[in-house]
Amino acid sequence: MDLDTIKNTFFLECAEQLAEVEQGFMTLQSDPEEVSCVHAIFRAIHSIKGGGGAFGFTELVEFAHKVENGLDVIRNEADPGRDPRLDLIASACDRLSDVIAATRDGTDIPDTSDFISKLAEAFAGDISDEPEPDIEFDAVPIEIGSLEIVEEIEAPAATVHTITIKPTLAFYQRGNDVQKLARNLAELGELAVETDSANVPTLSGFDSSKSYLTFNLRLSSNAPDEEITDIIEWCEGDCEISHTTDAPVDEAPSDMPDLDDLLAGFESATGEDDESEEPAAAAPAPLALVAEDGAAEEATQQPAAAKPADHPAKEKAAALKASPTIRVESERVDRLINLMGEAVISQAMLAQSLSTEMDNRDSPSQNMLREIERLMREIQESVMAIRAQPVKPVFMRMSRIVREACSGTGKKAVLALEGENTEVDTTVIEGLSDPLTHMIRNAIDHGIETPEDRLAKGKEEQGTIKLSACHQSGRIVVSVEDDGAGLNRERLLKKALEKGIVEPGAELSESEIDNLIFAPGFSTAEQLTDLSGRGVGMDVVRQSIQALGGRVSISSTPGHGTQIRLSLPLTLAILDGMVVRAAGEIFVVPLSSVLETLSVTRETVHDIGGKPVVKVRNTLIPVIDISSRLGFRSADDLPEKATLLIVESQSGASAALLVDEFDGQQQFVIKSLETNFGRVSDVSAATILGTGRIALILDIDEILESALGLRQNNSSLLVTERAVA
Repeated sequence: MDLDTIKNTFFLECAEQLAEVEQGFMTLQSDPEEVSCVHAIFRAIHSIKGGGGAFGFTELVEFAHKVENGLDVIRNEADPGRDPRLDLIASACDRLSDVIAATRDGTDIPDTSDFISKLAEAFAGDISDEPEPDIEFDAVPIEIGSLEIVEEIEAPAATVHTITIKPTLAFYQRGNDVQKLARNLAELGELAVETDSANVPTLSGFDSSKSYLTFNLRLSSNAPDEEITDIIEWCEGDCEISHTTDAPVDEAPSDMPDLDDLLAGFESATGEDDESEEPAAAAPAPLALVAEDGAAEEATQQPAAAKPADHPAKEKAAALKASPTIRVESERVDRLINLMGEAVISQAMLAQSLSTEMDNRDSPSQNMLREIERLMREIQESVMAIRAQPVKPVFMRMSRIVREACSGTGKKAVLALEGENTEVDTTVIEGLSDPLTHMIRNAIDHGIETPEDRLAKGKEEQGTIKLSACHQSGRIVVSVEDDGAGLNRERLLKKALEKGIVEPGAELSESEIDNLIFAPGFSTAEQLTDLSGRGVGMDVVRQSIQALGGRVSISSTPGHGTQIRLSLPLTLAILDGMVVRAAGEIFVVPLSSVLETLSVTRETVHDIGGKPVVKVRNTLIPVIDISSRLGFRSADDLPEKATLLIVESQSGASAALLVDEFDGQQQFVIKSLETNFGRVSDVSAATILGTGRIALILDIDEILESALGLRQNNSSLLVTERAVA
């Protein structure tokens, strides 16, 4: 493994650590009592610093060290979750993220002097200016976590268990952690852990594909042997384990280090001291660490941690088990997706060929074809699942946007997440970041009121922006909702008239006025700021979402807030659809939009107010003739017999699409049209059929909104064609 590959792995791990930092700050916002989050943030920053030091990233290490020092002060306080300096630490972590990104990309490192000065001022007197002692071969403090601290009491003589664990590489690749195992053992009694690093080579001889550490655990406990065995036996396949039992002892050694100083540097065991010289060739001394129940309270000012949960040891062991994961380059997955698409097309061609040659559906060849279709679908679903990722990473990044926007406007707001584990194609996730950034900034700048205004209205001083995601009708729906002032429709309409976006005298519904914010160049900001006033933002949101095959809708209640919903496909690669024919042309209708199909005659379709409708179970449904809408025949020239597809849009509107015939359903590989042809009305994409012909995939939402007068964007007739300056 070359050095560049190891560096790439480091930066991937940095992203994971930064996500943990962001999660920690979000948890502390809602529950300051979760002091474990402060420790988790500290460990993440410490790991970043240690890894950066191994590669000589000086600027990164120095700044991370300053942030770490501040966190070290806060985590040793009586009430760390409520320390006001955490806001400064959060902003400093945002800058650290920029430093990491610049280091990774080889660009100019952002200036950190302003944050270094602020940190020095905020923690003046709490952090010693004396240089840290050389601890290259000393014991590395390790923090095991939230263990209950109790007063020393008399107890029966305990049995001493000596456990030696030598993890293999597979142990770590499965997402396991010796810290977790040690934490659970420490809950059963008095634990001492010695980390033997004698086999760790110097950096020049270090191989990241090997595991070098051995852990010697000495547990003094009255717990049954079965409980201890249950905790350690799950990792036997990935570790070399020995477990022996000694005679009971009356008390543990008195010279053990304090629990609260354990494992602070465990995650970066390859190098604790950032300014250390080149590692010596001699093997470092073993790293001694101990978990004591009684001594820690005297040594530190940390409050006692919450009591451990009362659950069996087997449940603890099960919690440690993680599904095996691997890292795969996205290019390899993309190639697999493309090959899968070609296989789907080939399978459709085979089905088309066999259907013309054999009429017997029960023939061996037809049965084999159906089995191939089933297998292809399972393979396709498995392949697409590889690209499916939770939206949590992009959602977590919005927390920083909220902090920066609040800092720039003087407002107060908190981000609340819901459904952040909802999975969607990674390509869709990548396209969500910029639109969500615009929407969050817009919500704070235009939606959330100032603290004074909110208090005057009887609201809480701090506003809330709710970012949520869920699966709905085969799509993902992402919503940004604020509890601010809502849209000022009178002001919106006035601005639209001034800019010529709306014709004078036009009568707009509330929904149409709300959608004016998506007009190019439209802004209601009175003055130019870093966040708004430039007329660039919400129109970009709409364009970006449409490029992903999605739709944008908005609703607002004056005085109570605004909600913007994004409806996006779960994948941009493969679609389940129905093949239909209209005026001799072939089209594909997304299966997720179809409710039912009906066979009708010309007499079944009635005319009410000049509009064709059909009566289905005592309900009149508007009819949209696809052939006439797309210009293939006159609206009055309906066929004697036809097929109706009852479809429903994401907004809940329904209609009956009139086509000549229904030609079955299958999977289709989606091919974008926008790259070569731009946006095509009523069409979302194209596909290649089994016959080799190209078919257009109909955009049901756009067809229904346009035909039924429900259009939710500013390309309607109410908006003028001239460009806005």
